[in-house]
Amino acid sequence: MDVPAGSEPVTRVAVLSTDELEVLVAEASARAAEQVLHASTTQRGLKVSEVAERLSCAESTVYGMIQRGEFPVIRLGSAIRVPESALDDWVRSQTAPLHQPRPPA
Repeated sequence: MDVPAGSEPVTRVAVLSTDELEVLVAEASARAAEQVLHASTTQRGLKVSEVAERLSCAESTVYGMIQRGEFPVIRLGSAIRVPESALDDWVRSQTAPLHQPRPPA
C-alpha cells in the first residue's frame, strides 16, 4: 500500500474473537504441516548402510560420525536416516583440492 507523500501511514488493529483466532491458528498450522510434508517427500533419507556405501567406509564409521554430530539425522523409532542433502553438504565441506591442505578441525 502506497502512502501519499507528506502523510503518515495508518496503523490498523483488528480485534478478533477467540473463534476467529483459533481458525487463523489452525490455518497457519495446516500450511506449516503441508510445507513439512512437501519437504519430507522431496528429500530422500538415506540408511546408514547407504551412507557408508557412498562414502566407501564402514557403517560403524558412519555411526561415529552421527554421534559426533557431523551431519543431522532423522530418527524414525529406532531407524536412522540421513537427509541426502545433509550428506551432500558434508561431502562438499570436506572436499578440497589436492594441492591445498585441509583446514584444521
